[in-house]
Amino acid sequence: MEAWTLSDSLGISKWKNGSRSMLGKYYYQDGDFKKCKTYLSEVVDACSKSGDTVALAKALGERGTYELFNDTSKLSDITKALELFRKRDDKVGQIEMLSKVAEIHFIYGLWLECEKEWLESVDLEKEIGFRHIHYYYDVLAFFEQARGNTNIALSYANKAISTMEEINDLAFSSHFYFRVGNIYGGTGDWDRSNYWYRKSMGSSEDANTNRLWYSGFVWLSNNLALSEKYKEALDLIDSITPKFPPLNPLDKMYLAQARGLSYYGLKQTSLAEKNLAEVAVIADQLSSQPQMYGDISFVLMKDAFVYSSAGDMKKAKEYLQKSLAIKPGFRDLLNDVELAWVQFKIDSSEGKYLSAIKDYQRYEQLNDSGFNLKKTSQINEMSIQYGVAQKEKDLQLLQNKEQLQRAELSSEKLTRNIIIIASSLILLLFVLVYNRYRLKQRSNKLLQDQQKIISQKNEALQQTINEKDDLLEEKEWLVREIHHRVKNNLQMVISLLNAQSEFLNNPSALNAIRESRERMQAIAIIHQKLYQLDNSTQINMRTYVNELVDNIKNSLPDTGRIHFQVDVANVWLDISQSVPLGLILNEAITNAVKYAYTENQKGDINISLQHTSAEQLQLKIADHGKGLPADMDAGNSNSLGLQLIKIFAEQLEGDLYFINNNGLEIILNFKAVVYKNVFIDKVTSITA
Repeated sequence: MEAWTLSDSLGISKWKNGSRSMLGKYYYQDGDFKKCKTYLSEVVDACSKSGDTVALAKALGERGTYELFNDTSKLSDITKALELFRKRDDKVGQIEMLSKVAEIHFIYGLWLECEKEWLESVDLEKEIGFRHIHYYYDVLAFFEQARGNTNIALSYANKAISTMEEINDLAFSSHFYFRVGNIYGGTGDWDRSNYWYRKSMGSSEDANTNRLWYSGFVWLSNNLALSEKYKEALDLIDSITPKFPPLNPLDKMYLAQARGLSYYGLKQTSLAEKNLAEVAVIADQLSSQPQMYGDISFVLMKDAFVYSSAGDMKKAKEYLQKSLAIKPGFRDLLNDVELAWVQFKIDSSEGKYLSAIKDYQRYEQLNDSGFNLKKTSQINEMSIQYGVAQKEKDLQLLQNKEQLQRAELSSEKLTRNIIIIASSLILLLFVLVYNRYRLKQRSNKLLQDQQKIISQKNEALQQTINEKDDLLEEKEWLVREIHHRVKNNLQMVISLLNAQSEFLNNPSALNAIRESRERMQAIAIIHQKLYQLDNSTQINMRTYVNELVDNIKNSLPDTGRIHFQVDVANVWLDISQSVPLGLILNEAITNAVKYAYTENQKGDINISLQHTSAEQLQLKIADHGKGLPADMDAGNSNSLGLQLIKIFAEQLEGDLYFINNNGLEIILNFKAVVYKNVFIDKVTSITA
């Protein structure tokens, strides 16, 4: 409250909104959801009035996040925030809002919308380079499992584990292993399910700080109870819960169910009733939370399923009614399958054969669509039972012994025909299975042959790639060695010129040797840099020009009075352009130092190399000295320096200008040329 009061007194909207946001979150934690929404709504209204769409999107998303799931405004706020993030192409904001919308749709059983939003989130994560998409695959696996698409769910779960192991993000590995176990458990494959649950538990039981393994333990306990390994289930629970008791109502409910079912299977009725009553109490406590509807429905329906399978139809009916009290939109396909089965068993026990047949047909239809379970013999049995009951009713009405005998003969004939037809169908099924087996053998043989050919081609390709890599490495080493030797030879010539200058007294000769030495030094710097770089064909002109200027300053006398201003873009040029450009710079800068200013006069020399377009570059060397004599034609001058500048400009195929503008300004416009590495292209074409 102090932060709110202070921010209001300062009148800064950012701080005011931040204070109200924190107050809203505080009241949410305190359980006062009405005040929470009031403060967060003030933030939304303030952002809306200010016209700040970024802040408005965040405010709407925050209010939607903290609204309760039974609040109709929750989906509206998050959807509006999502649209604002889409308009600004804010991918991170879109991902956050899509996950929240998907969560709402998931809780309300809108599987298709939920899956669509998660897949869109995966695409956005890939666009921003997020590698940890195994979390999305895990959620998609859960969606498909709830919809009854076991194969697709297992595919997503395997993708999640592969991605997790590929990037070595094993912090939540227990959860991903748990998902695979949960999918197998939904199909009744207890052995595989138990394997993955035990893998999920791992050795984490010793770590109280990380209880991700606990879900694997809870569901393994239920698996053991459902697969009639009652004592093993109870031993597992008693070995872990004393040290690691359940911390939330959901885990307590599932463990109570595992205990109840195990005691029920061991005929310890009083203990079974005690634990299953605890399940009902916890389920009732959680019934006010929509996100728990799926778990509540699953647990109650599972109890009803077990009671019905054991023949206790009274208990089965009691738990069935409790499960049906949950809204149908929150039951997944597995619950619907078990619902149909329990109703079938109850109607059968009550003699409602027609209803029982319909229940079993619905059970078969759901199994065929979601789990591919085949139990047609039971529905045939129910049809026969219904037929017999109908005939008995006719016999009671007519009380005609002759019609009864005819009915019995008809029944025997029908039974014989059914046996003949069933035998024929079994024989036909055997022939079809054998035919599929032979086709599969041939297909496998063909695939093995193709795999062998592919492997041979891959080995040959890998050998060619290795040879290419060796050639490239050797070529790069040779080119760098050439640059190194050229640089050394130029340094040797420079050293000879230095030695020669020690024996000369003629100023003209000394000056000529010094100029030759500087030109060679400009070239030597290029080869030195090419030798130092992995890329042996291009020079970074920014570092080169700075080093060249430093070298000229150190080699010429009396350069302390000259201020050099260097502005060179981060340009890379091929050696074919770097050498003439370096020589032009050497000549122009040397001439400016020598002739632009009188003795002891201070001055500036500005050097720039910038892009004028995508491919065009402009070199500019300018001073503020005397400039060229008025009667001097720079293009036809006898000066060696100007002639060299002109020759090198022609070599660059550039446009050269000498401008007297408060000093001399030399401008060279030329095109940056990109040369392909012919050697690499040839080697690449070999491997293509």
